[in-house]
Amino acid sequence: MHGALRIALLAAIAAFVALPGGASARARQNNELTVEVTGSGVATTTDGFINCRAGGSNCTHTYGDEFVTLNAAPDNGSVFVGWDKDESDNCSGGSSCQVDMSGGDDTEQADFAASTAVALLSVHVTGTGGAVTSDPDAISSNTINCTATGGLCTQYEQKNDSITLIATAQTGSTFQGWTGACSGKTTTCTVQMTAATTVTATFAGGGTGSTFPLSVLVTGNGTVTSNPTGISCSANGGTCSQSFTANSIVTLTAAPASGATFQGWSGACLGTTTTCAVPMNAAKSANATFSGGTGGSTFPLTVAVTGNGTVSGGGISCSASGGTCTQNEAASSSVTLTATAGSGATFKGWSGSCSGTSTTCTLQMTTAKSVEATFSGSAGGPPPSATQTLTIVIDGHGTVADTAGSCTSNGVGASCTQVVPTGTALTLTQTSGTGAQFGGWSGACSGKASCRVTLSSARTVTANFTGGATSTLKLTSLGQPIVQPLGSDFLVTVRFSTSRRGTGRLRVLQQKRAIATITLNVHAGKVRFGPFLVKKQGQTQLVLTFTDVTGQRKTLQWSTCIGSCSGSTGGTPPPKKPKPPPKKPKPPAKPAGLQMTRGPATSTPTKTGASVTLHFTTNEQVTVLVAVLRNGKVVLKGLKFSFPAGPVALGPFAINAEGTYDFRLLGTDAKGRHARLAWRVVVPKR
Repeated sequence: MHGALRIALLAAIAAFVALPGGASARARQNNELTVEVTGSGVATTTDGFINCRAGGSNCTHTYGDEFVTLNAAPDNGSVFVGWDKDESDNCSGGSSCQVDMSGGDDTEQADFAASTAVALLSVHVTGTGGAVTSDPDAISSNTINCTATGGLCTQYEQKNDSITLIATAQTGSTFQGWTGACSGKTTTCTVQMTAATTVTATFAGGGTGSTFPLSVLVTGNGTVTSNPTGISCSANGGTCSQSFTANSIVTLTAAPASGATFQGWSGACLGTTTTCAVPMNAAKSANATFSGGTGGSTFPLTVAVTGNGTVSGGGISCSASGGTCTQNEAASSSVTLTATAGSGATFKGWSGSCSGTSTTCTLQMTTAKSVEATFSGSAGGPPPSATQTLTIVIDGHGTVADTAGSCTSNGVGASCTQVVPTGTALTLTQTSGTGAQFGGWSGACSGKASCRVTLSSARTVTANFTGGATSTLKLTSLGQPIVQPLGSDFLVTVRFSTSRRGTGRLRVLQQKRAIATITLNVHAGKVRFGPFLVKKQGQTQLVLTFTDVTGQRKTLQWSTCIGSCSGSTGGTPPPKKPKPPPKKPKPPAKPAGLQMTRGPATSTPTKTGASVTLHFTTNEQVTVLVAVLRNGKVVLKGLKFSFPAGPVALGPFAINAEGTYDFRLLGTDAKGRHARLAWRVVVPKR
């Protein structure tokens, strides 16, 4: 298995080693939602099943034919740049996105960047019959495409980048000129993004007297009103949509209810100030979010159960096999959940918004909350494990310590595991690195104080630090790409080194057009990515855009000859043309469709379990999704890799607990055709 994929696999193995009990069982679903994140932020679904960070493990979930709401929220010191145009199937625009899962598997990517590294570009179009566009930005591949009838009119750009805007008048309309950061009447304008920048383009002709609708959505306890009047909207209803004169300015004002706090805008408005001016040059929508207070709105409460038991209260009646596990609760109401162990089982404790081992937990519904209850020792089941694993993940510059050891990150991120006897209580203490600030816990801990975790089952804790002494990202090429002939096709490998872990996007271009885009997650150090398949000959550019965990971004470019190139220089020279071989009978036709053939699953014993590698062959370039089950329960899913045609060795998987493991692969070729493989490996107790 080539280096970068092995790095990505080992990066995800932390969650696999921990062997979490898993979310509560649901009815069988068919469509998988996969979320990817770059930069410092989190993408979550409102049902609580996905809570995804860059390099995290809780990034996939399977749904039926339903709508799923996905929200992107930046960490302190970061901003949400957008849904990546090249990597997202459905999401675009604002930070909240509704995904229709009835169309099959779906992938969305949320891009974040350090607020000090970007600047906001805002474009206004006045008049009718015109549009303003730009080249793709360097962060999320999105482009300004702002017209009098809507479009993308705001976009974060890399600070100090030069952005060229183009004004295009439609038939019957004329471009009148620029104002703001641009001036004059030429149809192109280049702005230097040293700070937040606003540009207005004015057109004349193409119709007069039109109006555009403005829609407002309110979440939480508060109201939004407009000037001129027309909007008076709350979460319980009111007038939430109104048409306003084209090219007028409408000011929206957010007013929190008693005891509530205004959290901020999204959509046509940005930021946390309570007022927002909206230019009505197109149909617009704005979202206002409040937390706390009273006023009749609701927040979702989601419960997951692991083991033999049930949780009830507040309309919840949930077990590991299903039931009512999500319920909308009145804002600021008090909900008491009760954990009831099944016959022969024992309640082990709460995690999430509840903690401790008391069988009851009372929640104040000031925001959406999720809770997990764990039971163990059911009658007839296997005896509980004598040890449990605590996985400590550090994002940023800081240290987490307890009596079992410590885990430190100098800013590039770290993941450490501790194995302790079942039932051990550990107090985790965080220490910020020089110049850094502790942003809070996630996972099995919450808040910002020291956290006490009882290891009744495997747990994962993430400590989030922001700021601090982080060095400049170093991204270095380790030589020209390696090109190897494979029949009429070619295998290509790129080599580079990075001083910090992060996410890269490699684009393969011929004649200035992208013929392939590959995403890779890597750790710091030397990286050998490939070989990957390229089917076309010619002079080829490979462009790697790499974003580290602090939001810093750098680019590497290679130019190489693949196959035969007229007048090419540099790169790997084309192979000498061999003498024509004697004619041979035509080979048998390739089998129609994607063909994946299973080989052995090699298992090598280790001190704590086993190391497993899966072997198979494929007749086409294929992308595989990997899921792993232990004793029938999912312990790892959502890993995605791409392989060229030929033999494949996928692994190694480091298994640190005994059990029966099922490895399941879903392969998809470039034409959308599928093939499935499965292996079963029994790991005995060591």
